[in-house]
Amino acid sequence: MEVQDHIVFSEVARVPDANEGERTDLRPHTFDEYPGQERVVENLKIYTQAAKLRGKMLDHVLLH
Repeated sequence: MEVQDHIVFSEVARVPDANEGERTDLRPHTFDEYPGQERVVENLKIYTQAAKLRGKMLDHVLLH
């Protein structure tokens, strides 16, 4: 008797994800991923570090 490998497919109803289609790779995840503007990135690093040391949240910042 010979054993054969079988692939079994089952159809499952897929619930669409709320973020489906949204490109999350467009936003940088770390400061090192910000292109150019080295001076701005350095300032942001300082602002966030200072807020962490104070134990407070960073004030609102508008990035464009």
